[in-house]
Amino acid sequence: MTGSMKLGRLVVWALIVMAVVYLTVAGGGGFFGLYVGAFRVLSVGVAVVAIGVWLIWSTRHEQWRPRTALWPAIVACLAALVVSTLASAEPRFAYDYLAYSALLAGLYLLMQRLMADPFFRDRLSALGVLLGFGLSTLYIGAVFLHWVDFWRDLGRFSIPPLRPDFEGLAYGNPSTVATVCILLFLVTVAHVGLASRRQVAVVFSLGVLTALVVFLTGSRGAWVGGALAAGVLIPCWMSSRANRMVARRLLARAGVRRALSLGSLGLIGLTLAFLPAVVSRILEPASDTRLSFYEASIRMFLHKPITGLGPGTWVVERIHYTAAPASDYYIPHAHNIWLQTLSELGLVGMMGGGVMAVAIGAMLLRAWRSDEPPRQLHAWAALTALVYLGAHQLFDFYPNMPAIGFCLALLIARLDALDTNGRQP
Repeated sequence: MTGSMKLGRLVVWALIVMAVVYLTVAGGGGFFGLYVGAFRVLSVGVAVVAIGVWLIWSTRHEQWRPRTALWPAIVACLAALVVSTLASAEPRFAYDYLAYSALLAGLYLLMQRLMADPFFRDRLSALGVLLGFGLSTLYIGAVFLHWVDFWRDLGRFSIPPLRPDFEGLAYGNPSTVATVCILLFLVTVAHVGLASRRQVAVVFSLGVLTALVVFLTGSRGAWVGGALAAGVLIPCWMSSRANRMVARRLLARAGVRRALSLGSLGLIGLTLAFLPAVVSRILEPASDTRLSFYEASIRMFLHKPITGLGPGTWVVERIHYTAAPASDYYIPHAHNIWLQTLSELGLVGMMGGGVMAVAIGAMLLRAWRSDEPPRQLHAWAALTALVYLGAHQLFDFYPNMPAIGFCLALLIARLDALDTNGRQP
């Protein structure tokens, strides 16, 4: 590799780091990027330029041309959006979301090619690890500062509240912070691995920070999603004889046993110490508004079950499908990805999602059948992320959060790149 090529790679990498920090730390992929017009215009402009430069570069360098094992699924999902858009009574809303989806597809294909290149792949994954530690520490620090204000105003020490002042960093919501930290923890597990004591120590350290963040956010969706993902996937992982041998080797280490014991005792102690706050958060009312959203979503789907009302129409049509005396509360999503997909895209959208699920499932299966332990570990981490997101989004909606899409792509795009590269002649 010539000096100019090395310099070019370093310049591109510097731009990627700035883009990732903008997405995950500065708010471009969270609240500000969604609801502040200037941020949104900047994000779209940068994405269009990045995709354009990549496509021009790929015309002269074959290894950078779009290539993915998920082509049928991407085409099926975009086709579902097109069909639903054409059938929508509010096409001007639908066109915006269709264009946004096409842009996200382009960014995923670019990410997949970056993950196919060893120079960018390893650095992107390592950046995900650093972000996991950085964001977790930042959130814990921000919560502690809110607690200091709480104790000062109260004039005495008392058990502080969870999610104080609705702290959500640049994402604007504590639940989003929990989700990003969980995904980055899974990226760390997949990238760092569990083969040595040092690797286990890194994973365990971030695991403790992530668990603390998820606890402090008071996110019931994250609690339920994490519990379901662990309850379903740990037994599945342990069903493999090779994985049981890995677990035995880990548990044979005295340090691992001590760390697990201390972690379990710490979690129990933390829960008991914050028991009033935990109970208060669990019993906090939210069912009235969300039940109203769910009912309205079902009515939308029943009105146009084949194609739905069109992409992006839930927020503007929800009032027409809200029956008295249900709560009339304006919010940009239904707090349930499954019902909102049915209401906006109908059965066509669910079919597109089904094709995507089959394509990703086949990719995971190929990874598990390979004789490469790192690839198998990536597949388990990716499946855990997907199960978690599917469960959490029974109560939330994250397709509009580019930061979460980036964190998930760190897992999916890397598996996709490994799968695609393995099929090349």
